[in-house]
Amino acid sequence: MKKGIYLTILSAVTVACIIIGIATRAGNMNIKFFHILCSHENISEELEEFDSINIQADGLEVYVVSGDSYSIECEDDSNSEIYWDVESGVLNITQTYHSGLFNLDAAKLTVTVPYETTLESFLAEVGAGDISLSDLTVSMLNINSDAGDIRIETSAMEYGSVTTDAGDISVISSDFTELTAGASVGDTEIESSQTLSNYTFDIKTDLGDVEINGEDCLGSYQKDGSSEGRISVYSSVGDIDITY
Repeated sequence: MKKGIYLTILSAVTVACIIIGIATRAGNMNIKFFHILCSHENISEELEEFDSINIQADGLEVYVVSGDSYSIECEDDSNSEIYWDVESGVLNITQTYHSGLFNLDAAKLTVTVPYETTLESFLAEVGAGDISLSDLTVSMLNINSDAGDIRIETSAMEYGSVTTDAGDISVISSDFTELTAGASVGDTEIESSQTLSNYTFDIKTDLGDVEINGEDCLGSYQKDGSSEGRISVYSSVGDIDITY
């Protein structure tokens, strides 16, 4: 399906989701005052070791990558406050807009974990902003965004759930045991680095095209598998493209 068919819908829903998402989260500001505050400035620091990440944010671009150490870098030109701390092996990150609701500039946060580290969990609830993970291994992943693209690249996960109200979802050169992806308005692309021949498939879009390995499946595709692997993808408005 050509993007022009639903471009107007996508634009309207994206703007609505950004405003509603930030308004909802800003209206429930129960902030834990962590040790580090990033507001209207850039901060970079080393962190103590952690095995899980928990993010709660109104409007934030999140990048999680592999590197030489545990570290975090914050670039914040928005009207928001970002707090983080490592407690009991969990990196907790909280960001909220404290005034100027309609200043929609998203702060940028980059988290680095050492190469070959396995995270027990990655949890993110973001009102507006893109989320990107690359070169990671995660046992359990759960990402929910009101508005923004979600991209997972060259990563491995056991169980993953990725949803956005308005935005594209991309899982590229990655493997998983069970993956659930849902975009209310937006395209979903899954490019598995492993064969999915024995996986159970449950794929459907209400308005858009579904392609499995280049074959047009006319909006939906279901198949019972012979392994514990499972992939479920749903979209209200958007294309779904899966290759393996």
